[in-house]
Amino acid sequence: MNTNKKVCGCCQTAKAPAQFHKSPLSSGQFLPICKLCCKDKLKAYTEITSSESAAFWLVLSELGVPFIKEVWDNFQAFKATATASTDLIMAYLRTLSESGIKVDGFWQSDVMLDMLMDSVVDRDVEREELDLDEQQKIWGKFMSDGKLDVEAYQFLNETFEDYAKDLYDMDTNLEKRYRDLAKAELVKRKADESGDIQEIDRAQKSLKNILDMLKLTDFQSNQISDEKRAFEYNVSLVENFRPAECEQLQEYLDKVGYEKDKAILMRSIRNSVAETREYPDIPKEYR
Repeated sequence: MNTNKKVCGCCQTAKAPAQFHKSPLSSGQFLPICKLCCKDKLKAYTEITSSESAAFWLVLSELGVPFIKEVWDNFQAFKATATASTDLIMAYLRTLSESGIKVDGFWQSDVMLDMLMDSVVDRDVEREELDLDEQQKIWGKFMSDGKLDVEAYQFLNETFEDYAKDLYDMDTNLEKRYRDLAKAELVKRKADESGDIQEIDRAQKSLKNILDMLKLTDFQSNQISDEKRAFEYNVSLVENFRPAECEQLQEYLDKVGYEKDKAILMRSIRNSVAETREYPDIPKEYR
């Protein structure tokens, strides 16, 4: 084989080095997949994901080159003037090189693939799979032009998911309230579309009442400090993994920490869960 040629890791064809992109990882080296295969992969991944950024992420992952948000944003300015014949992968690599960022590998990527995927793709799939009988049981009957309003059910599901996506262990009552909130959003949307001022006002008041009840309008009251979040997480460990704490109590205490302002509460939890009898010393003046 001609030693001046390099074999593409995709098409397994020996090609001249000029047919490969220069590697940003090592001077004088080339990336493992040829330019033509990179172009074909980018096109295929774009069709599959319906997202150019996700397609880039996938191609770069195979090349071992990181997808960096700052570089991607700078690359957009160049791409706006690109023609059909422009090698976009080469353009991204050039932007990466000009950024001055030292490149060590794909692990430097600061964006996850699911952050780049077009949510419309997932929601289109959900829309195709809507079971209208089941939707009526969940939401009630919503009609439009004498037929079940499929668009309304789609809106209700998407709105509910958006509101509830960060909630865990939602009980039945809370789930109902969030579904009421989704319905209120739908009523507000339809009122806005009608242009009826009175209907819009009623819909806004109804929506605000539910938001207030769920404390979604009080931004400050919904904020949890990192300290409290960490403390609550450690308390949950006691509730869900009792054997580990009972058998390795000292290790557990080391992980939980023993802050003075939490000592009373943590001691009571340990006594309850580990069936110990740990109490603070009684001051001398009270003995």
